[in-house]
Amino acid sequence: MTNKTAILFFSRTSHEEIKFKDFGFGAANKCISQLFIQKTLHTLDQTDLPVVKVFSQNQRGIDFGDRLSNAIEFTFDKGFESVIVVGNDCIGLSKAKIKNAQKALLSNDYVVGPDTVGGLYLLGVNKESYQRSLLEKLAWKTTSLLKSFQKSTQHFAIHTLEALADINDAQSFKDVVRRFKFIDRFVLLLKSFIQQKEIIVLKTIENLPKGFYILFQYRGPPCLA
Repeated sequence: MTNKTAILFFSRTSHEEIKFKDFGFGAANKCISQLFIQKTLHTLDQTDLPVVKVFSQNQRGIDFGDRLSNAIEFTFDKGFESVIVVGNDCIGLSKAKIKNAQKALLSNDYVVGPDTVGGLYLLGVNKESYQRSLLEKLAWKTTSLLKSFQKSTQHFAIHTLEALADINDAQSFKDVVRRFKFIDRFVLLLKSFIQQKEIIVLKTIENLPKGFYILFQYRGPPCLA
């Protein structure tokens, strides 16, 4: 196997995501979730690392820790020696940060990317250091996740990446998008929501990454099927 490291994209579908996250834009929340998923997958494709996608319909387990552990083991069973786990809600995630995580796993047991409120946007682990019981007991889906991870891994070599902001609700959506230092088409799309334009998903155009939805002002009702 050429690549010993795989990326595990562990995510809900956009349909499931909007049951748990409200970005404050009504029916457009599903479109935003689709954009986050597609943007993340485009970033992952740029790394040239194998990507294992495990969406909600294929996740197995009684709680988040159980489901994530099963997905990590599923990825290890494909022959990979290290796994980098990411979700869909960190728009600051870049190719460079993922490659840094891959490099850090060569000399560390774990790599973590902390978010700005005590959670994680990235978790990397080597197969020889992986402990299912450790991951299952972490305080997933809370602002104590990073602290619980640090407490549980005191005897492991840990590399910590730069902290980035996740987007999980209406306020974090506005805060993160407004703070973005660079402007690209993706960020402009998100800013169009904040500007409260009435929008519709019309088409995908060739000069954007494959699969990106382009949002345009529209006087009729949004079409977000």
